[in-house]
Amino acid sequence: MKEYLVTRQHYGDKQYYAGDTRTVDDDTARYLIDLGVIKAITEEKAEPEHKNKSEPEHKNKAESVPKNKSQK
Repeated sequence: MKEYLVTRQHYGDKQYYAGDTRTVDDDTARYLIDLGVIKAITEEKAEPEHKNKSEPEHKNKAESVPKNKSQK
């Protein structure tokens, strides 16, 4: 039996919420993975969250970027 990460809330042998860990046998795990309810826990570090990319960094430091488009 292995531990898996719960990706979607569901009721199994108890109530599981997204982010919980669940220990199940291989056959049950395969079925739940196909349903998208759980996924395997990986030891790799997750990619860092990206900062807000709505406005790209200004390349030319000599010119300042106006905070509001109406200001020039």
